[in-house]
Amino acid sequence: PLDSKCTGCPPKKDGKLCASTTWYEDTTRGSCGCGGRGHVEHDFWTLTEYTAAMNCANLDNDPDKSWCPLNCGECYKLCTTGGATQGRPQKAGVCRVFKITNRCGDGYDDHTPDWCSQHMSWQQCKADPNTCRKVGNTNQFGYPAHFDLQDYHRQITSNTTGLDWDNAEVTFEKVSCGQWRGPQNVQCEGC
Repeated sequence: PLDSKCTGCPPKKDGKLCASTTWYEDTTRGSCGCGGRGHVEHDFWTLTEYTAAMNCANLDNDPDKSWCPLNCGECYKLCTTGGATQGRPQKAGVCRVFKITNRCGDGYDDHTPDWCSQHMSWQQCKADPNTCRKVGNTNQFGYPAHFDLQDYHRQITSNTTGLDWDNAEVTFEKVSCGQWRGPQNVQCEGC
């Protein structure tokens, strides 16, 4: 990315791994089965809180598993680096915790470089940087992880009521979902 603040392979900033982000709008229950059949109501927690789809290679030991991946419901703290991937640079140090409720498969199945085309997990890239460097093991921008952020209520892109993030480059770390600001008693019962 032209506006990256991260360096190395896998890319890091201040000792933390970096990831790319995009935003999306999806009113279905997602691959984690959060909600009833079909579409969820506009005020359902997956649409109103900070939730995200994660790339296939990080969501399950079997990245081809498109329904109820193993790591559904995990939480990650994302912090802006001040950089961006195909967007505008963001203010550095803005952090939020996101709950994983969906799967991003953009480019994975067809081996086309894309946002979610990684074939190694971030843990594998961290453990084996030399293999991580090989084409196809990270996404098209060189990141070992990608978060597609739910933006149904403009909680991501709005510059007045949201975070004003436009494909922000972030650092990420897995955290306890007790740090997530959403309802603590929710489960994705479709899985």
